[in-house]
This record gives sequence, structure tokens and C-alpha cells, in this order.
Amino acid sequence: MRILVYKRTHIGDPNRQGEFGCKNCMGQVRANNYDAVIGIGAMHPWKGIDITGKVTWIGVSPTELNMLVGDRNPIVTFKKFDLYDENGPLAPPSLHPARLPRYVILYEGKEGYEDAYYDAKNIIDKLMSGDLNYSISDENVDEASPTNCRRCKR
Repeated sequence: MRILVYKRTHIGDPNRQGEFGCKNCMGQVRANNYDAVIGIGAMHPWKGIDITGKVTWIGVSPTELNMLVGDRNPIVTFKKFDLYDENGPLAPPSLHPARLPRYVILYEGKEGYEDAYYDAKNIIDKLMSGDLNYSISDENVDEASPTNCRRCKR
């Protein structure tokens, strides 16, 4: 299993419908070959967003939905998707944002990331078995929170 783990600085992409790339965040990284994605809150997220070190979302079994107008990077959806945003559980130490690059694709045997791979796979396995249930509900979403990416201005 190939698991994309990346540091997330804001909420809003993916959206509640599970569309990864709806605001064009993580651009060409979305087009990589992976079986699952785990978003981990970055060390310095946008002001007012409490996601540092938290598992903010998980997607398993990606499918390309479509292309953004004028963009070559796909919007990706998932067969299994859970969005936690600020309500997510803390990531295990091996997946702490201070230990990871901006993004990494983990797989069994990846040198230097053995613990991170097994912890990420454990999170995915728990989600698939129904043991991981931190999903947010609509009433927990702060509609006033910034959702546009500062880098891509969407």
C-alpha cells in the first residue's frame, strides 16, 4: 500500500464531499500514484486553525473526478473518506509534522520511514474496520473559517 502523507496548513480542501483539490491545493502532488491519503496538521497552520499534529482527514482508494478548468491536476475523490479538520485525533509521533517533509509517499520498506509507514497503515486499517470514528458533523464546521489556499489564491 502506498500512502500519501502531507502537512496541511488550512481547512477547506478537501471539502466535506471528499473532493481533494477543490481549491487546487497540493497541485501536482494529487496526480501521484497512491492508495490512500492522510492529511496531518502542519506545525504552523493558518492563524485561528487548531490542526497542528492532528490527523485532519483520511481518504482510501482514490479516483480522479475531473480536471479543474485550465488546470492539469485532477480533483480526487475516494471510495472511503473521513474529514476531521480541527476535531481529528493527534497523529502518532512518527507522523508528527516536525518529523516529515511537506509530503511523502510511504510504502513498506521505505528507508527511514518504517515506523511512519506502519503507523499510517494502522490508521488506514482502523478507518476501514470502523474503529476510527472522529468524523465531524455539519454543526461542528465553522463556516467563517478561511478555506481558500494562500498559495494558489483559490
